[in-house]
Amino acid sequence: MVYVVGLCGQQVVVRSKPYSHPIIIAVLREAFFANIREGSPASKYHNQFKSSLPDSRPTELEIPSAMLALVATSVCIFFFLSFTWTRFTIP
Repeated sequence: MVYVVGLCGQQVVVRSKPYSHPIIIAVLREAFFANIREGSPASKYHNQFKSSLPDSRPTELEIPSAMLALVATSVCIFFFLSFTWTRFTIP
């Protein structure tokens, strides 16, 4: 699988931020953080957001890996289907 990587202003790949592409952030925001007041998944499971550096950066909470994997898979499938959709016929 190829990472969807972050890009800086000149369309240069930023390999240190493999999941910082705007489409990943947009899907994360829409799927998990929209409607926080109405009980979004992020607010319901807020205790799952933890820091991997609890001693030096305890307030720097990170996206759970399962959540990120779900979004990355969704984006990957979207691109796959968008490029191959016309090749398939639906019975």
